[in-house]
Amino acid sequence: MLAATALADAPMAGLIDRHRAATTGLTKEIFAVSDRLGVTLEAFDAFDPRPLRPGTDPAERDAAFDRLTSWLRTQTKDRSGIWRDLAVGHRPVEVTTHYTDVFDHAAREGLPTTLLRTVMDGLLELEGSPHKMSESRLEELDRLAEPAIPGHLPEAEQAEAVRRWLDEHREEMTADLTAYTSQGSASDDPDELDACLGWLRDWLDRRLGTPRAEEILDRASAGDILVRRYPARDATAADTRPVLLLGHYDTVWPTGTLDNRPFRRDGDHISGPGVFDMKAGLVQAVWALRALDALDLPRPACTLMLNGDEETGSLGSREAVVAESRDSRLAMVFEAAADGALKTARKGVGLFTVTVTGEEAHAGLDPTAGASAVDELAHQILRLADLRDADAGTSLNVGVVEGGTRSNVTAGRAVGHIDVRVASAAERKRITEALAALRPVGPRTRVEVGGNWNRPVFERTEQVAAYAELARRCAALLGEDLRETSVGGASDGNFVVAAGTPVLDGIGAVGSGAHARSENTSVSGMVARSALTATVLTSLAG
Repeated sequence: MLAATALADAPMAGLIDRHRAATTGLTKEIFAVSDRLGVTLEAFDAFDPRPLRPGTDPAERDAAFDRLTSWLRTQTKDRSGIWRDLAVGHRPVEVTTHYTDVFDHAAREGLPTTLLRTVMDGLLELEGSPHKMSESRLEELDRLAEPAIPGHLPEAEQAEAVRRWLDEHREEMTADLTAYTSQGSASDDPDELDACLGWLRDWLDRRLGTPRAEEILDRASAGDILVRRYPARDATAADTRPVLLLGHYDTVWPTGTLDNRPFRRDGDHISGPGVFDMKAGLVQAVWALRALDALDLPRPACTLMLNGDEETGSLGSREAVVAESRDSRLAMVFEAAADGALKTARKGVGLFTVTVTGEEAHAGLDPTAGASAVDELAHQILRLADLRDADAGTSLNVGVVEGGTRSNVTAGRAVGHIDVRVASAAERKRITEALAALRPVGPRTRVEVGGNWNRPVFERTEQVAAYAELARRCAALLGEDLRETSVGGASDGNFVVAAGTPVLDGIGAVGSGAHARSENTSVSGMVARSALTATVLTSLAG
């Protein structure tokens, strides 16, 4: 913040006070890097970084600015040492080298440092040319810190025409969901996944016509990945990169579920395996494109990408998803909504195992000869429970435990399977270190930790916030109040955000019961969400 004030020839207090957007944006970039590294930013003098953390109450943040600027006004030196190096000493500044590590870490983690680089580049430009100092440089930082809402909203009449057209085709949409749900697609059944993907290709041909290009990425140990590319129509947006329409066609429901629990409709209510997570989402996306075509409304280039292993961690598709997202303007992830809300932040997920090795013996004849792996695992589970931190958003669940061979044999081996969810990079670092530090309680047992982090933390970046605001405004055109929320579940959107591409997640089905027998959505919800998707897409074309 003090470095930024050296871009202008004016007192620090006034510059920080007038350009709170710029200084807030700078601290956000630093917080992103420090959080990813697990580094705690400390307060000094009248500066307290905690109220400047992203997501803090704006009133609390403004109060911190007031305290800081009031204190700065009491200081005899009203300009920074960096300013004096440039304006008085006419010598190079050192601060540009101080941030080398920050830039290096940010590059490795895929984190943006747009404002910080602008400050450092400006200081380098001012070396030897202090007469170029200007408050306009901070005004430019303000603009960078508060990016404009992307896209160009359509007229209210156009949005209403989209909604009305989709409402007129609600029965066809429902028929498509009926047929799609009737295709089994268990994540662990390659034959079902292959048959479902074949059905999807035929259905997409019938609904959207022949794509400009199609790719099928074979996966030996998972469902294949389908990529279809559709050209823009009447688009005038300066950003011509495609919008990635991302989804998965696998479900958690085992083969044979449809025999006992098929698709059902009761008026507006729809139930069946996969309707909420996430078959209705794909139907909505396809019909949004159909609506734009039917009404001759512009749309951006769109890439439809469907993978068949999302429910098992996207181990075979992650790299392809990330690679595709890097060439995309935005990823719209058609995972189900959270009680109707967009998902603008998700927790990172870790999948680990704790394996204990003991010594077998006859539990009755010689009860002290063995060393029980089950007993040791019980001790470790209690230690793991202590790692939970609800205030920090960290959950840890030992969901499956297995061990031993017979009740009269001291167990020689036991395994606990762990699911960890974290809301920040700092918590991820803490859990990683704690798992690595696990040591046995019993002297004759051995403890090993396996597994890894499956999905990174999905952070609500400035770009994510900007696209969420666009979606909110589009929803308002349709007479709806669109909310956003943070959730514990993860999606492929986690990978995409971490790679630097903004995401609109949870724009799929409205309903409830993901992974439960109560899974459901509604016809009216399909119409509403399809209309929202279409309105967002046409706004991105202009």
